[in-house]
Amino acid sequence: MSLTSEIKISIVNTVIAALGFVVVIVQLSIALSQLDVAEKNQRAQYLSGLHERAFSSDEIRDIFQKIEYNELVYDTDFHKTEDQENLVALLSFFELLGELEKLGMIDMSDIAGIFGYYLGRTYKSQPVRKYLSILRETDRLGFYQFERLSLSIVADAPRIE
Repeated sequence: MSLTSEIKISIVNTVIAALGFVVVIVQLSIALSQLDVAEKNQRAQYLSGLHERAFSSDEIRDIFQKIEYNELVYDTDFHKTEDQENLVALLSFFELLGELEKLGMIDMSDIAGIFGYYLGRTYKSQPVRKYLSILRETDRLGFYQFERLSLSIVADAPRIE
């Protein structure tokens, strides 16, 4: 049985179309991979910008250092001090992170990986806990996103024994 030239041309056209389809699929796969890399780079830049925004601030660095080295003192003279203003700035930054997480712009793994140490140390600070307690008792105000994030991070923290 011999194939006519029309059938041969039809087979060749089908093979060429199939190869063209394969090339399109490969190109689409490459484009999606490049899009994924671009999205990850954009996310990394965004998170880096958040970190820079907070910790390039002298006020936030200063108050965190006091928390870190147990030099923060909460007493009756704390209110209306530079330390209180700086602590409010730090807690407000953590509130922002919580709101961004609620909006789905960042996720808990981002927060835990980049800011978890800062959140945990701040949350475990007794002067900070006392300050938050006083805010809730007197004004029913607080930094609830900070506490939510911190509790999640502290609860998920690995235990080293």
